[in-house]
Amino acid sequence: WGGMNLAELITQFRSDADDAVLPYLFNGADVTRWLNEAQDEAAVRARLIYEDSNPDICRIAVTAGTATYGLRPSVTEIALAWFVATGGTKRQPLTLIDRIELDRIRPDWRERIEAPEFVIQDDTSIRLGCIPEADGTIQLECYRLPSAAMEDDDDAPEIHRAHHRHLVNW
Repeated sequence: WGGMNLAELITQFRSDADDAVLPYLFNGADVTRWLNEAQDEAAVRARLIYEDSNPDICRIAVTAGTATYGLRPSVTEIALAWFVATGGTKRQPLTLIDRIELDRIRPDWRERIEAPEFVIQDDTSIRLGCIPEADGTIQLECYRLPSAAMEDDDDAPEIHRAHHRHLVNW
């Protein structure tokens, strides 16, 4: 498929860094860590990994009366969100908004008990723009970090192969 695996990325790093002779200037564990950091950074900056189907990442159970929920650590940015009440079929789109704008258009949003219409993304959590009146599920489409770090020589980056060579420059 033309992509590079971890062993090939390390070899390329050693060539570019003029570190091809034992004893190496940089140990393999450090180089592997840098390559994993590079993949994470590329995924965040360029929004390279879009997730819309993995229920462990894309679904959040909502309990009536609770407005704040944790996001999976791999989620970096929400693209779309909607709410479905338990037992219902209607998908209520959730508008992504910040607290300042929500304060401007609905000053009482923190106390309102109703069906959610808005969602605020924080660094590691989301906050509904109301107190939900019913149980349900939030469904997300989002950008995320790679599923797993590269550890073994045969492991390949999850991002598209077009970006593999550039990881070495991190």
